[in-house]
Amino acid sequence: MSSIAFQEPGKLVAACAVCGLFHPSGAPCPVSSALSERIAGRELTPGTILGGRFELIDVVHRSGMSTIYRARHRADGVEMVAIKHISVRGLSPAEQAEGRGWLAREAGLLSSLGNPLLPDLIAAFSEGDEHYVVMPFLEGKTLKEHVVQSGPVPLSDLLRWARALINLLVHLHGQDPPIIHRDLKPDNILIRPDGTLMVLDLGVARPLIRGMSGTAIGTPGYAAPEQYQGLADERSDLYALGATLHYMLTGYDAEHEAPFRHPPVRQLNPALGPVTEAFVGWLLCLAPNQRPQSARILQETFATFETVGMHSTIVGNYVWLRHRLMTRVLPMVLIGLGLFAIDTAYPSWLLSGIGSGAVWAVAGGCFASTARALDIPIGSARMMRDGTSRHRRGLQFPVVLAVFALVILYMFTVPLATQWILLPALLVLPLGVIAFGRQLADTRLRRARRSLEAAMNVRLPCNRRMSIPACQRNNDPVTIAP
Repeated sequence: MSSIAFQEPGKLVAACAVCGLFHPSGAPCPVSSALSERIAGRELTPGTILGGRFELIDVVHRSGMSTIYRARHRADGVEMVAIKHISVRGLSPAEQAEGRGWLAREAGLLSSLGNPLLPDLIAAFSEGDEHYVVMPFLEGKTLKEHVVQSGPVPLSDLLRWARALINLLVHLHGQDPPIIHRDLKPDNILIRPDGTLMVLDLGVARPLIRGMSGTAIGTPGYAAPEQYQGLADERSDLYALGATLHYMLTGYDAEHEAPFRHPPVRQLNPALGPVTEAFVGWLLCLAPNQRPQSARILQETFATFETVGMHSTIVGNYVWLRHRLMTRVLPMVLIGLGLFAIDTAYPSWLLSGIGSGAVWAVAGGCFASTARALDIPIGSARMMRDGTSRHRRGLQFPVVLAVFALVILYMFTVPLATQWILLPALLVLPLGVIAFGRQLADTRLRRARRSLEAAMNVRLPCNRRMSIPACQRNNDPVTIAP
């Protein structure tokens, strides 16, 4: 990549090779050393009794700021807890005060916020220079571990988890004063066995005092540019959320790359659509005033994003069903018409029987397709919600079966020689339902895309011709990433 530079009065400003931002030529990069070093705690041995009631078992996680242990509650010997430990022994008075402040702030937030995505507080205590916060021990694996093991998350999980994280930020930022997390990242998000999320490590979260700079702290790759200057606000958490969504969609770990250089998500995951790319890019804008200005605005825009995804999926499934009709039912119609034509010229009970069988097969295929076409709006919403593509019988099936019964009665009253008229007529019904449903979904999709364009102040590419993956053309319905 060629270097970029421009001249300011008296100095040359060039793109930094480390962070990609513009600094005076020859000056050290402030990003590489801006974030505060975290306070490390000395490691305790298994079997240590803390607070007179918790027996340490092993180390769960160790970072530069703290160590987290799994421990047993001695009262019953069964209840498992997680103990977060910070030691300030040997540190300067200022560092000791900072470490105590982090832990006290985390304990206070856990005890007062009461959000289902945050763990409960069991206890908080100190023993000399050693400080502890006790929480329930939560089974599961981090989002980072999940992506490393399983790859990018499916669209249904992405939508569900992104919605939960946005709701959490709305709750945090809605406090008085607002609470800024400052360290939202895949390592701090736990996926529980039931698929719900838990956000960990509120150690660096703090109330926002506008107009006052704070400590420059966070994780490189997930911390917003202004966070390196101690100027974190609500929009900094939204940047971290964007970096986290980027990781969920692509597996690109920004923590080990140059900061502020997230490749477009479609470059790393071509299955994604331009709307998803624009949405994540909106969150990752370097300038805070170009991102969503609040979590509440993001929540409203995300609802529109979900609407775009749902109607894209509906349109995609109508395309899938029409393709299925054209490749499976239409050949039977043509074969049946050919058999009836031959039977007219050369009457034969065998050809008549096969032709009648073709009528029955076409009738069954057409009415099954009609039932599925009626189910596509509800089924697509179900796929977006829980990821299942299994077709479920709804209220449309009794209606379709009743019509099918009338056709059967009609077939018994129509002479065999004129049953061929039913073949093209049967095909018109599902094709008409598909055409009407797709037109309705297309209209709603265009309306939702315009709303999204206005909210993000971008121009989304138009995709008038919907295609579906070749591997799914003859199998299951599809989920379209917007």
